[in-house]
Amino acid sequence: MTGTTGARRSSTGPVSLIWDLSIEVAAARDGWLTIITRNGEEMVAEPSKTKPWLDSRLPGRVTKRISEVDESLKENPIKKKIVEYFEDMRGSPDTDALTSEPVARAVGATVRVLVELTDPPAYHVELEGGETLTFSSREMAALKPITLNERWIASHPRSPLKATRNDFEEIQEYWLSIAEETEPLGAKSVWEDATERLQTLISTRKCFDTPVGLIEHDSGLYLEEGGPLWVSNALIKSILREDGKSETDSSFAKYLQKCGVVVAESKSFRVNKAFRRAWGFNPEFNAETYGATVVSDIPRAAGGEEV
Repeated sequence: MTGTTGARRSSTGPVSLIWDLSIEVAAARDGWLTIITRNGEEMVAEPSKTKPWLDSRLPGRVTKRISEVDESLKENPIKKKIVEYFEDMRGSPDTDALTSEPVARAVGATVRVLVELTDPPAYHVELEGGETLTFSSREMAALKPITLNERWIASHPRSPLKATRNDFEEIQEYWLSIAEETEPLGAKSVWEDATERLQTLISTRKCFDTPVGLIEHDSGLYLEEGGPLWVSNALIKSILREDGKSETDSSFAKYLQKCGVVVAESKSFRVNKAFRRAWGFNPEFNAETYGATVVSDIPRAAGGEEV
């Protein structure tokens, strides 16, 4: 085999096989081609979905095709040489560099990869010519080829990549192997702004020392003695709606827990025969709110019993 170890290539180039025959393995649009030439002229181009050097039945198929073109050629010596050629490929470091055309193009065009340490991380692939492909962590995990192909054609309008899932997986492996970590240029998390807005919202509300605050329209807050600040689920939902997020999206809660803002699992409180779900926040979440006077308002139910 020819080539430089580690350099991504989509073809081995022709290699002398036997007599005046040569063999070449090349990436094709939907897989691979094993090409047999005689004195530089193509005789056979046998397609395969899997890598030819891993397909034990391929030498037989190629030999049969050669015999169909020229019956005078003896099949056994040709098949033996093809088998030997593929055995050499399996044991050669050059084979690791042999890849599909989309992979060779994407890897060859990559200048560097930056992993922006946001929460979750973002991946920026800088290409030759100054173009950059950006992927979310969800997109890098899903490995959907349409995602890669759309990003690529947006920066190469006349040269689609046509990558498969296997191609994307191989490209991703290369990108991650050279990736450099970098601090975020903007907010570290998509939830930073939402958290700040929640702090601002809470700072404008009355804070009660009984669960009744959870049903007060201008509060939604209950500071438990020696415990968390319980924040009405309605306030959380209002922030999610502002961001166009689903009210069932748990990402915000997970982010707040990770930051130490939410310190207790959400639970329901019974207030005046109604139930209100609230989240347990760290009382130090907002110094302005929690340094303020807490309203003591213990409502009485019929009969004078405390709620």
